[in-house]
Amino acid sequence: MNQESNRFSLAPEFILLLVASFLAPIIGGHVSIDPRPIDLGIFGEVFGGGALPYLSRLIIALFVLGGLAMLAVRNRVIQLPNVRILILLTLFVLLLGLSIAGTDFKYAAMREWVTWFIYGGALFLTIGSIGRGNRPLILAATLGFGITIVGLRGIEEYVAIMAKEPTFRIFAGWTNPNAVASVFVVGYLLLTGLMLRVKSYQAVLAGIGSTICLLALALTQSKGGYLAAIVGLVVFIAILLFNKVGFKKIGFAFVPLVAGFLLAFSLGQAASSANKLATAFARVTESGVTAEQSVGFRQNLWKSAIELAKTHPTGTGVGTYRHYSTQPGLTESTVFAHQSYLQLAAEGGFLTLIAFLGLAVFWMKYALRGTKIQSAEHVAFRTGVFAAAIGLAAHGMTESNLSFIGSGLLLFILVGLSLQLSTDGTSPEAVPKNLRFATMLISCVAPLIAIAIFAASEAQKANLMTAVARRDQADVASAIESLKAGSYGDPDAAYMVAMYGATSMESRAAELEKVAAEVPSPRVLRATARAFAEIDQVSKAILINDRVFNIDPNNLKAYALKMDLAIQSGDTETAKAAANKLIEIESSPSYQVRAIPEAIPTETFKARSFLAGLETDPAKKAEILFPAIEGLAKYMEITAPMVKRMTEAGAPDYAGETVNDVQENLALGRRLTKEFLELYGPSSPLAGSEPESLVKVKSISKAFESDF
Repeated sequence: MNQESNRFSLAPEFILLLVASFLAPIIGGHVSIDPRPIDLGIFGEVFGGGALPYLSRLIIALFVLGGLAMLAVRNRVIQLPNVRILILLTLFVLLLGLSIAGTDFKYAAMREWVTWFIYGGALFLTIGSIGRGNRPLILAATLGFGITIVGLRGIEEYVAIMAKEPTFRIFAGWTNPNAVASVFVVGYLLLTGLMLRVKSYQAVLAGIGSTICLLALALTQSKGGYLAAIVGLVVFIAILLFNKVGFKKIGFAFVPLVAGFLLAFSLGQAASSANKLATAFARVTESGVTAEQSVGFRQNLWKSAIELAKTHPTGTGVGTYRHYSTQPGLTESTVFAHQSYLQLAAEGGFLTLIAFLGLAVFWMKYALRGTKIQSAEHVAFRTGVFAAAIGLAAHGMTESNLSFIGSGLLLFILVGLSLQLSTDGTSPEAVPKNLRFATMLISCVAPLIAIAIFAASEAQKANLMTAVARRDQADVASAIESLKAGSYGDPDAAYMVAMYGATSMESRAAELEKVAAEVPSPRVLRATARAFAEIDQVSKAILINDRVFNIDPNNLKAYALKMDLAIQSGDTETAKAAANKLIEIESSPSYQVRAIPEAIPTETFKARSFLAGLETDPAKKAEILFPAIEGLAKYMEITAPMVKRMTEAGAPDYAGETVNDVQENLALGRRLTKEFLELYGPSSPLAGSEPESLVKVKSISKAFESDF
């Protein structure tokens, strides 16, 4: 197809690429973690509910891999990336696949691995379908339009709540504000570059879109997002200056920045004026201890990722970081490393990271070639594409962007676009029919089938959770039968069938034991241990529960369960050892620096209660009780209000803490306070003394007086 026809006709594969590019930032903001009920219907969940993230991936994959298959079938001569990039990308994906062999969570790893075929497919589809006419501009505009819609959604979200909660951080249909910040970085820089390339009303529209993206980025209050945008902007301006693009054009590049800043400032002022108790953007302007905690937690995550990469040279398995994150003992269980490249090293091994960095090096080598011989407008556009990719990559230093198909796909489309815009980043190659057909089967058809299977299993699990949430026994039974028939070997599905569909405790224990052999996660192991304890096999329950410590040496719930099981079996020494270990964990990094500092664990307080019950010396008993009372008072002061606030808003819990948990801890606090004060009663050996701890307990006992 010549350049002239390229201006006015769109090939089918290019149309599919445009649809995927438009949808990626809108529906690609969630990851599959634990099954959730379908609260918003299929359409609502796909467009931001988060219960069906693999259905969203399947939709995007149909356009990307379908377009790539169409490209392979229709064309003998195909535009391909530079051979070095081609070889490194193939090696990288193969290394990720090899990591599956050594992981204990093979299903989860396989499920994540196929996503990389979507990423690779997006790169090849972009290079093979856009040509060198106006299609690159159309693709950039489509990407920017999709991101702008996400930005408008986030702005609307903030405007609706800013009078009540000026400090609110927008989600815009994504799982969290930090994650969605990545696409706003891309939108701001890409649309700024497009604004400098096109003319008249098109430039105005691009500038408005860029401004909206910057305003939305500000409302995420993501410091990592701010830094990434600054890095991208510095790169953008530096390249323009290096290529001697006119100062007038460079000056125009700052228009969206200034407009976005002024709008954010004005919106923040309006929100703060409407609510005298809180200030907009307080997370950024008054961070203090919160910032220190956030940085400290991320540092522990990064250290954990490095330790995992050292311990597992071939990786823990792609997509399995959340299962191994606790193994080094530095953090509590966390889904992501909040650092894309260290997470790659942990999941795929250092060799995988090296291959990925090699890809980045060769991409940068070719992405900006030939700018000296091109017009200022074309250079500005190319630079905007490059800066958007750099900004997204920079954001990966503080977030795990590659785990979200919305941001991961954007990165590979931008890489493909920048290579096609360069002078020698790609080249047309005649590909034999048999090779094209084999590649289509391996890289397009097989991954699509796999993703469809994963999406179907996810939908079945979500249906079961929906029935459970509605407490409809008939629907639960029906959903269980459907899950049995359509789980396709998903161990999480087998776990749910055992938990919700077992006809007896014996059958539940037997089924869970099979699941635990395949998926030795703390949740599954603890559930299996409890099931065996229910059928009076406590010794076996303790042995199964002990397997948790292989992957999470500081698991509070597992040590608390071990203590309870030992008490149940009459093994006081084992119970004491578990209780003492719980108290020891209080000084560990995973306890001291938590992901959600407001969610105060209570397992150690219960351990102290047990140990105090064994102590005969009143002074030592008081010494054991005091930290528990102090901790429970802090729990009632900090955690309990958050639980109340979230549950009244309709959430089932806050960071796993329910209303019943709060009530139990309130009762425990009252009981321990009473026991402590009795130690200093008139008939006690400690009568007459008034240590500092007694004064404090009398003071903080007020925390337990009111009902929750």
